[in-house]
Amino acid sequence: MATDPKSGRTGNGRFGTGNPGNPRSKKRELRTDGLVNAFTGHGTSRDRRSYTKHRTKPLSDTAALDLARGNWIAKRIVGWLPKECFRKGYTLTIPGKPELVKKVSTAIGGAGGLRLNWHMKRAGAMARVAGGSALFPALEGSLPKLSEPLDLEADGHKILKVKALHLLEPRELTPVKFYGDIEHPKFRQPELFEVWPLTGGMATTRAVIVHESRLLMFRGERLSAESLPGQRWGWDDNVLTPVHEAIYDYGTSWGSAATILQNYSQRVIKFAQLAEMLKEEGGEALIQKRVANIDMIANVLRALPLDAEDDLVNVTTSVGGLAELLVELAQVVSAAADMTMTRLFGRAAAGLNATGEGDANSDHDRIETEQTDVYTDPVESAIRMVMLSKDGPTGGKEPPDWSVGWNPLRQQSAKEVAETRKIDAEADQIRIDSGVITRRDAAKSRYGSDKYGDSITVDWKEWEKQEKIDQERAADIAASADDLAALGRSGEVDENGKPVARVVQSRRVPDDDEVDDEDDKDPLV
Repeated sequence: MATDPKSGRTGNGRFGTGNPGNPRSKKRELRTDGLVNAFTGHGTSRDRRSYTKHRTKPLSDTAALDLARGNWIAKRIVGWLPKECFRKGYTLTIPGKPELVKKVSTAIGGAGGLRLNWHMKRAGAMARVAGGSALFPALEGSLPKLSEPLDLEADGHKILKVKALHLLEPRELTPVKFYGDIEHPKFRQPELFEVWPLTGGMATTRAVIVHESRLLMFRGERLSAESLPGQRWGWDDNVLTPVHEAIYDYGTSWGSAATILQNYSQRVIKFAQLAEMLKEEGGEALIQKRVANIDMIANVLRALPLDAEDDLVNVTTSVGGLAELLVELAQVVSAAADMTMTRLFGRAAAGLNATGEGDANSDHDRIETEQTDVYTDPVESAIRMVMLSKDGPTGGKEPPDWSVGWNPLRQQSAKEVAETRKIDAEADQIRIDSGVITRRDAAKSRYGSDKYGDSITVDWKEWEKQEKIDQERAADIAASADDLAALGRSGEVDENGKPVARVVQSRRVPDDDEVDDEDDKDPLV
């Protein structure tokens, strides 16, 4: 290499001798966190995996609605959880007022009622397929404007009647204002919605502004506070976005399997001198006519007329491993949908000692979680509005200590019911003996209504009344004991219930005459 006498640089004349060209005079390092193979390209820019990137294909709410409408797998994924949550329903409890429970249940039920459960199932399914939904209670009364907050504590007495419940989709509800105070419990959640009701092609109605406190909200699945592609403004993801590709693959595979089965057996006819026949004019039509005649005679006479030089071969397509492949694809769909195979495909549990109990327990846990996290609050809010309405079953007076409890999902056998009630009876007896509850509490809680009670409800008013009676009785017994003690009795009773006399040691003092007489006596006589 040539050396520049002025600069002392060698090589291409850009850097001096021993100068690596790094202005910081540090060696450059290449750091990787995986295996690298320069020959095969593994871990380098030539690695095929480096060109594979994940790209989410969001499914809009309208596309998800179309998929759930026409595909049975998507329809089952969307609707199974809301249906199962209300399959056994819930029990409304108002302590000491079973007749009032019947009235409220009638008001919120079907046949002239609000059909609350039906609306809840529709709202839950819509939230799963469209990323959210809301139920709008149509209230009658001297209430604030729709754009103002509705406080049931302050405004509940103004409700005259709950006329109906209307289901609203995300495309009908556009957020126009959010809670901006970071200390507010609903920070970053919509506060006001602009409602443009869907009319099904009829004349459109005007938009109204509705405060979120007037809506029973149902949310979808959300990962970020920011609205992501495919989500409507202020709403969430639907449950079909991560699973729709697996559904497409599964449907395509089944379609291909159906095509394979249609072509499972093919009849091959070998004609002598076929090539020469096709060269002749009208040869193609002649062959088609010949094949048609063979097929017709075969269907009529159950025989195949062939020339001595012709041949017939039946070719079958192999379907080995096809069933196992379809099962594997079904498992992929099941995992993507977060559903058990038993629930999604109606497929019984397979394998050694498989009873399906594990799948059932998994489903029950999922349903119970959904009941608590999603449906308890809107159900209680709707029932409370019905109770607060003046024309409602309670006359506008909300009963104290009312509650809603979800019924068990699993039906017990007669033997299991008997064993459970035996355990309850033994536990109740222990509580009665220890004074925690009374026999009246146990009897009323377990058998005071048409349905066996699963828990003990203590009547605290009766408890306080009985405690007062016990205190008065104890005071009377103490006073009687003092009186008996003054009379020389202990106030105690024996095993037969008779009073026990107390022995009092006393000595009678003699008078003076008796003392003189004693002194005159001769002790020796």
